[in-house]
Amino acid sequence: MKLKAGEHKIAILFNNSLLSCQNMFRNCKNIIGVRINTTNDCNNTDYMFASCSSLKTITITKFENQNKIKSMKNMFSGCSSLLKLNLSDIQTSHVENMEEMFNECSSIEYINLTELKTSSVINMRRMFNGCKKLKNLDLHNFDTTYVTNMEEKFSECNSIKKLNLRIKMVSLNWRKLFLLVLIMLQICIIFFTVVIH
Repeated sequence: MKLKAGEHKIAILFNNSLLSCQNMFRNCKNIIGVRINTTNDCNNTDYMFASCSSLKTITITKFENQNKIKSMKNMFSGCSSLLKLNLSDIQTSHVENMEEMFNECSSIEYINLTELKTSSVINMRRMFNGCKKLKNLDLHNFDTTYVTNMEEKFSECNSIKKLNLRIKMVSLNWRKLFLLVLIMLQICIIFFTVVIH
């Protein structure tokens, strides 16, 4: 990829002592590509790439042993140039917070979430809010047993056409049922808005 003046691509190899990646690249508006090869001690990726508005590619490898990550809040929020994302190498089985994880990723067309483990997640509020070009989303592996907040989860996903919502729920209580109904209503509103326009 040819770089324009002021644009940068970076590659990073982390060591074992890194405990937090919070805000690591936040507001780095000239970075267009990041490749990260990390080990297994990072426990927080909140706002890691937030507002990296020129970022087009992110390659993350060797996150498979990352059993300590607890929060991914706003991790990719505001990455408005990001086109696709593969998170199959990230271990998320202990993550509790995914609020606004992909918020305002307005150019993204594809996200691979098939290996994403969500069995510990409590908060998915506005997780995909503003992903205006996202057309297909496969969430068939999502376990929402402990999720208590899905508010505006798909808000402003105006282009979405295919959504696999075979969501796993170990115990479907009234609260879970209510959240699921709210999500379905939101999807219907988005669908009819697209049809009308």
